[in-house]
Order: sequence, then C-alpha cells, then structure tokens
Amino acid sequence: MKKIITQFGNISVYFYNTQKSNKTILFLHGNSCNSQTFQKQMDSSELENYHLVAIDLLGHGKSDFATNPEIAYTVSSIIETVIEVIEKLELTEYIICAHSFGGHIAIQSLPKLVNCKGILFFSTPPISNLASFADAFLPNPAFETLMQPHPTTDEIAVLVNEFTSNANIQYLLSDSIIKTDTNFRKIIAQNIPVHFTSESYEAETQILENTSLPVCIIHGQNEKVVNHDYISKLNIPTLFDKKIHVIENTSHFPQ
Repeated sequence: MKKIITQFGNISVYFYNTQKSNKTILFLHGNSCNSQTFQKQMDSSELENYHLVAIDLLGHGKSDFATNPEIAYTVSSIIETVIEVIEKLELTEYIICAHSFGGHIAIQSLPKLVNCKGILFFSTPPISNLASFADAFLPNPAFETLMQPHPTTDEIAVLVNEFTSNANIQYLLSDSIIKTDTNFRKIIAQNIPVHFTSESYEAETQILENTSLPVCIIHGQNEKVVNHDYISKLNIPTLFDKKIHVIENTSHFPQ
C-alpha cells in the first residue's frame, strides 16, 4: 500500500501482482465501502496475470478524512481526486472495475481518462438527469441509510441484509459504514441534487452512448436497489456481448 498525495488529502492505494503485467485493472468501491470489498478479486487466480490496483476513496478505508469536507466530498471533487490519482499512478493500459457509487464516479471520469481501455461496473444505474433516479433505483428505504451521517446499529443491520446474504461481506460492510467519515454521507446527500442538475454535468447515459471503449455491465440477480429494467433499456453501442451480465444468487455485492 502507498499513499498518493492529492489536492484534497492522501489516498491509500493497494497493489497486487505488481510484476506480472503492465495490463492493469483499477478497482473503485462504493459509498461507505472500501477496497477490501474487492478482496475476492485480489486473491483470484483468474486475475493473476493482471496488475491489480484498488483505491480507498477519501474518507474511506485508510485514506485521509477531508480537512475541507464541504468541498472535498462533492461528486465533482471526488471525480477530480480519482483522476488525479490515476494520473499520478502513470498507468499505461488499464480497465476500470467499479461498484455502486464508484461506478458513477468512473463513468463521469471516462471522457477525461487517458490510456483507459474499457470500463466494467455493477450495482450502478447510469443516470441521465435527476428525474431519472426514480426509474434507475428501486424503492428501498434501507438504501437511505447510506445518506445518513449517523445511522443506527439496527439501520445498518437492515441495510447490509438488503445488500448481501454473505455473512463475511455483511460484517465488512457494517464495519466500513461505521468507520467512514460521517461528513461524507452528509455532504454527498446534500450535493447529489446540486451536481446532477448543474450545467457542468454531462449525462452518464450520454457518455456511455458516445464512448468508443468497451462497456461491461454486471447485475446481481437478487438486486434490491438497482432497477434491471432500467439498465436493460440503455443505448450503449459498445456494450460487451450486447447484454447485461446477470450473476445468479447475488444482490448489490456480486463481487
């Protein structure tokens, strides 16, 4: 693990199979998670010929808590931070693998990334505008826990049960939610309506429609947050295999 200095704070980056290949898979986690949610992939023999890199977003895992959270924890600043880390890593050929909130960051970063060869994301419905949230996400009150700065133990327990039936991941997610900077959820909840209605926002659906890079979308069969009907109707010309890849017996954490 090494720390990458960015304008908003130090970011923890983890490296696996560093000598195996210059072909890299870069992993981005979701809201109130951390890089450990990709541990199965880091330990997988099927990926042993790839250089694997995982990032803890600011306020998560072992990365710094922001000293100026009102600025650092906005969606646009998180995108800036991720791009800054990627540039400082000097990756020459990489694919992004992103989960949930990390998928939104990856999609919106895509037009500004150099040397990126493709994107794979899951538990992430690409958003066109603020109104599309109602179609993109299934109504699930437990999901609101990820927008609360101080969720109760019971609320966290209900959320993790909705997200996964895997006991190990439930424990990891509960622990990660508790340890995430509480300012992150508070400010993200406030910023999302602002970000997705701003003049600078480029629709995620439009980015994917226009990209020449291959796009792969994975969906958990028992997903209780993301609307499969919504993502199945998206127009993505470079969609891998021309379909959404559904993983059986999984939900919001198919990894």
